[in-house]
Amino acid sequence: MNYDDFLKAKELLEEDKIKLDKKYNVISVLRLIVFFAIIAFLYLAIFEKITFMYAAFSLAVIVFIVLISVHNGIDDDLKNLESKSFVISDYIRRLDGRWVDFENDGHEYTSVDDKLSFDLDLTGKRSLFQMLSIAHTETGKEKLANTLSLKHTDRGSIEIRNEAITELSEKTEFLFNLETAGRRSAGKISKVKRKLEEKDSGLELISSDDDNEKSKDESSGTAGFDSKEKTKRSLWMIIPIILIPLLNIAALYVALSPNFKIGFSALLFSFIAGNIAVALFSGNITPVIERIIIKGQAAEDYLIILKTIADESFSSSLLTGLQGRITGNDGILKGIKGLSVITNIYNVSFNPVVHFILSGLFGWDFYIALAAENWEMKNADLFDESLDIIGSVEELSSLAVLSVIRKTVKPVILEGDTVKLKLTDAVHPLLNPDRAVANSCEFGNDVTVITGSNMSGKTTFLRTAAVNLALAFIGANVCAEKFETSYMRIFTSMRVNDDVAGGISTFYAEILRIKEMAEYIKNSSDDIPAACFIDEIFKGTNSADRIVGATEALQKLSLGKGIILVSTHDFELCDIKDAEGKDVLNYHFEEYYEGDEIRFDYHIRDGRCTTRNAMALLKMAGLSDIS
Repeated sequence: MNYDDFLKAKELLEEDKIKLDKKYNVISVLRLIVFFAIIAFLYLAIFEKITFMYAAFSLAVIVFIVLISVHNGIDDDLKNLESKSFVISDYIRRLDGRWVDFENDGHEYTSVDDKLSFDLDLTGKRSLFQMLSIAHTETGKEKLANTLSLKHTDRGSIEIRNEAITELSEKTEFLFNLETAGRRSAGKISKVKRKLEEKDSGLELISSDDDNEKSKDESSGTAGFDSKEKTKRSLWMIIPIILIPLLNIAALYVALSPNFKIGFSALLFSFIAGNIAVALFSGNITPVIERIIIKGQAAEDYLIILKTIADESFSSSLLTGLQGRITGNDGILKGIKGLSVITNIYNVSFNPVVHFILSGLFGWDFYIALAAENWEMKNADLFDESLDIIGSVEELSSLAVLSVIRKTVKPVILEGDTVKLKLTDAVHPLLNPDRAVANSCEFGNDVTVITGSNMSGKTTFLRTAAVNLALAFIGANVCAEKFETSYMRIFTSMRVNDDVAGGISTFYAEILRIKEMAEYIKNSSDDIPAACFIDEIFKGTNSADRIVGATEALQKLSLGKGIILVSTHDFELCDIKDAEGKDVLNYHFEEYYEGDEIRFDYHIRDGRCTTRNAMALLKMAGLSDIS
């Protein structure tokens, strides 16, 4: 879809919203009319003794209930359209560059040690995460951040993931609906999850005082009781469930029987006894009910997102597998629907008077507690499994967004021992496609030195190659006409900062980064080559030490299998040789002038750079005339 397609989609939504607003207002007026009709019919029936008005009254009540249901449905549709409109607006912002204002940038998932994410803008402000994320659950956001940061890369899963991501990129309506559902529901789901964690923390503290062997299952949010103990707890509740109704039946028999003089006092006694039993055991049953009701508060929200996934038609193995976990005979949808039934039954007794009556007649809370415990026993991991599935689909869908808003291609991951990276018309995914300059280049098991004047495009090119490489290794498509690469481990030394508290200078911090690369290349036993991207090597020291240090470092890095790309202003590095005595490869960027204005075309070229532009840039900034 292009920019105009998204604008058109948003216009259609606005048109639908206007139509629904009109329906909403019409139903509101009809509800008011029917309400007054109900009052009028009741008055005529009671005070004017018009018998058939009772029928009219009953019919009006039914119509009023139907109108309420229709009204609520339209209200829900309006909220859905509003949320979907926001979703499509975000796609428009991704295309025109305003995605940099998205609040969800994933900075909370980036540690200070995550140099790769920092160097390549994978997470954090103005990052891939910020541009692509359509995840609204905490699980989805965390999964996406971990994926983008290459924390869980696996050569064997690339093809499977790419199949799923490519399929999702072709289902834009599903992407819209998934994010719409997530946008509406994820906040409530997160709130409920926190409530459960807080409740379980209290249970764990109490449990540890009684028995250090008992602990809560943190992954499922289930209180710390094993299945045998749960069964025992469930069994005893059967006793009051049977006895309280039997006691009321017996009391009713006594009250109606001419053989007993107690009368209805027996029924009152049994009724009060039922309430006393519920009150006496409330300490045992209330925590169980509370947990299920807290979960029930999010059940409908889980269902909205899960049904969005379940109702879609998928063909890729990864997506059909996730879908199967939702829709199977013992799947998640079945479990959550069961939870909804329990919650709705409980809601019947939410009114204190109704609860008092039901407790006295049936021992109502025992029924709810037993149903809740049985549900927990069968579905202990259901909520966390739901979040895991939703998070996985959100993560894959977020990566699919790239192919919706950018021109992408499936990367070719080469087999065998070849060390190769070939880019054809590659661009940086974060750059506006209308302004991004595509570059083509091929690298092998060599050291490549890239020279060029200031602002000519060296750093952007390094990031373009590295970011697309990262995307390829997580199964996403890449921003290029063609992209071929060996499977490699990516290393970067780009945004190197000092550590004042740790006593580490910028120069030494860069040494540590390059040392990590050299040690990997020397000691790697899994035969995965390195892809090293070093921007302005050893810029933190003087030129003489920089040239000597860079020469030795690059020779160290050339000892094993890997692609070494280095940008520099030091032309002397163009003449060095690697550890085997082979000349390094040279590429460069250059500038040109129009009158007094400096211009860049940002195209990479063979060979070394022969120009400098520092004085021209100083002059442009008005600093060259300062004495």
